[in-house]
Amino acid sequence: MSVITDDQFNKYMSGFLPLEDNPRIAVAVSGGVDSLSLVYLLDRWIKPLNGEVIGITIDHRLRKESYYEAIEVGEILAKWGIKHIIIPWQHEGVEKLKNVSENSRINRYRLMENYCKTHSILHLAIAHHLDDQEETIYMRKLRNPTSVKPMDAIQYMTHVRIIRPFLKQIYKQDLMDTLNSHDIKWIEDPSNKKLTYERNKIRSALQNNSDQISHDPLSQPYPQSYPQSYGELSIGDEVKYLEDIMLSHHAYGELHIKSLEYVHKIKNILSSFIMTIGANFYKLSQRKIFQACKELSQGKNISLGRCLVVIHKTKAHYKLIISREIRAIKKRKIPLIDCHTDCSNSNQRESNHLSNSILWNNTMLITIENLDHYKNDSDYHISLLSKDNMKKVKSMYEKTIFQDIPFHARNVLPCLFRSDELISILTMENNTIYIPPRPVSGKKINVQYPYK
Repeated sequence: MSVITDDQFNKYMSGFLPLEDNPRIAVAVSGGVDSLSLVYLLDRWIKPLNGEVIGITIDHRLRKESYYEAIEVGEILAKWGIKHIIIPWQHEGVEKLKNVSENSRINRYRLMENYCKTHSILHLAIAHHLDDQEETIYMRKLRNPTSVKPMDAIQYMTHVRIIRPFLKQIYKQDLMDTLNSHDIKWIEDPSNKKLTYERNKIRSALQNNSDQISHDPLSQPYPQSYPQSYGELSIGDEVKYLEDIMLSHHAYGELHIKSLEYVHKIKNILSSFIMTIGANFYKLSQRKIFQACKELSQGKNISLGRCLVVIHKTKAHYKLIISREIRAIKKRKIPLIDCHTDCSNSNQRESNHLSNSILWNNTMLITIENLDHYKNDSDYHISLLSKDNMKKVKSMYEKTIFQDIPFHARNVLPCLFRSDELISILTMENNTIYIPPRPVSGKKINVQYPYK
C-alpha cells in the first residue's frame, strides 16, 4: 500500500512552481479514482497559498447516465467546499460521431480551455499517471515505432497551461490506496472496460502481460528512456538569479539580473517571457534560446520570437526589457467602422465586458464604451503611437506610469485616434486586459493575470 501524503504531494507540485499570488487551478474531474485523488490533494495543497481549486466535469452525453454522474461529482466536491462546474458537450448523438474516443478527448480539452480563458484561470490540472503514460507510449509506438513521444508533465495550450502532477511518480494503485485511506468512494466508468476502445485494449494487454501487442515493450520505462521536453523544465531554481521580475499589462516585461554572466542561468524564464509577449504558439528551440543568451551575455540586444530584448544598465543591476517588435504587429490600423467583436461564441459572452470588445493582435482585449457610436464615424481607428504624437503623449500622461514604459515598448501600444488626432493610449485608460496566448506566471511577478 502506498498512500500519498501531503508532504509527498508538495514535492510533486514543486516542479510546477512558481505560481502567481492566490493561484486558481481548474481540475478535470470525472469522478473516477484518478481525478478525485487529484482534486482532493490539490485542494489541501492550495489552501495555505490562499488559492482556489475549481472542479470541471464535462457531461459528454455519450451515455444516458453521464449527467447524473456529473451531479454526483458535484455533491462530492460540495462536501469538501470545492467549486464545481458542469459543462455539457453539445453533439448530435454518439451514433453520429466518428472516432468517438478521439473526438471526445479533443472536445473535452476545448471546453475546459474555453472555460479557463473566460474565467482568467491560468492552470488546468489533469490526473494522468504512470499507468496512463505507459499506455500512451505503447499506443504511439504501435502507430509510429520510429518516433515515440511521451506525454509532458507541462503542456501549453493557447490560453491555459496544463499540469500533470501524477505523471512521473504515481501509479493508479497509489491513488486507490490514498482514497481508501480517507474512506472516499469514487465512480466507476463502465466505458473504461469496453475493449472497443484502443486505450482499453492496451490497458488490458499491459495488465495481463498479454502477447496481443505486436511490438516489444520499451526497454526502459519513462522517464529514463526519453528526455524531458524543453517546456517541462522548472523555472523555480532560476528565480534566485534575478533581483526582480515584472510583466506589465502594457505588454512588456523586465528581468532584473545582477550580472550578464548569469543570463544563461535564466534561459527558461527568458524563453517563457518571449513566448508570452511575442504571442508565440510554439516553444523556442533550445538552439535559438542558447544563442540568444550568448549574445545577451556579451551585452548585445537581440531580436527573437517577435520580440526585442534590450539591455539597460543601472547602478544596481542589468534590466533585460522584453517588448513586442513593431514588425510583428500585423494589423497596425483598425478602423472602428469595420470592427466586429472577437467574441461570437456563447462561452465568451459570459463576461459582461465582452460585448464592446476588440481583440488587438491576439494579446489585448480592448473594451470601448459605446463602440457603436464610434462605428458611425469613419475617422475613428485604433493604431500604433507615432513619433509625431510623442510630445503630446508626454503632456497627456505627465507624472503617470507611462513615463516608466520603455521607449520601444511605447511604440507598440494600441491608441485611439480620430483621423490624425490622438485621443488616448488605450492601456492607460484602464479599458484593456492583457491576455497573451501563452500566459507566464511567477510568484515574483507583480501583476496578476489577466494583466489589467
